[in-house]
Amino acid sequence: MIGRMIAYDNGHTQLLLCLYGTIPITYRSSPYNIPVAFWVPSEYPHFPPIPYVKPTSNMLVRPGKYVDVSGLCYHPYRASWKDDVNTHNIVELISILQHVFGQEPPVYTKPTSGPPIPPLPSSAASTSSLPGSDSGSSPIVPSRSTGPYSGTSTTPPPPPPSLP
Repeated sequence: MIGRMIAYDNGHTQLLLCLYGTIPITYRSSPYNIPVAFWVPSEYPHFPPIPYVKPTSNMLVRPGKYVDVSGLCYHPYRASWKDDVNTHNIVELISILQHVFGQEPPVYTKPTSGPPIPPLPSSAASTSSLPGSDSGSSPIVPSRSTGPYSGTSTTPPPPPPSLP
């Protein structure tokens, strides 16, 4: 948890509280943690927190329906916050993001820049590919078993379908 002065596009500055950590998700039956930061305005709960996906050094943001290229998270729940501040809260927002991130993971592992790993000799190879055996990128993020910001899952799931 940290506090920081933030300058808005209109020149207004405000001290915001930042809550950071991970949101656990399940994607294709495997658990992952999505690193996030929630900037909480001093007017909370009358104004919504500002959620960002914060990729680690080995990840990139995957823009999609609920996340832009900067990692800023969008959702109708957050957009309608001011309409009913009595039923909107940060815990519910986290729960909603957990659900949508489980359907559309907002981060993926950076592509490797080295040469592809050569295939195993045919006698040792199986019909399925080994984790990390291609030079492409794959989602997702650190495994729940390795802690919030360390390592990647030993068997990342395949990338989700491309978004329009």
